Amino acid sequence: MKSLKVLIVDDEPHARNLLEILVKSYCREILFARNGSESIDICKKINDIDLIFMDKKMPETDGYEATRQIRLFNKDVIIIALSASHEESEKDHAIIAGSNGFLYKPVDIDMLTTLIASFFK
Repeated sequence: MKSLKVLIVDDEPHARNLLEILVKSYCREILFARNGSESIDICKKINDIDLIFMDKKMPETDGYEATRQIRLFNKDVIIIALSASHEESEKDHAIIAGSNGFLYKPVDIDMLTTLIASFFK
């Protein structure tokens, strides 16, 4: 599998740290953002990010809006939405906003591995 440049976007430090542990074996570099606004700024400055893990509920700019904004200038980056809410509508909203995939929190390692493998062979 390709060595990825990954952006983890979550306002919760423990959630960022856990996701970092789960994905670090796939990564050449991991970047972090604490909210959607930061993620947009990072993506504007760094155009070779392969994969974004985007929490949906954050202060300032939520994950849906950040995804919509990123899609205005980057159609290629893979964005996987994350949500602690297990409502089925969350998944639909994430896909409509421009996400390529969706995972519920806490993230299941097998589902994460399968989803990454489906985009990066």
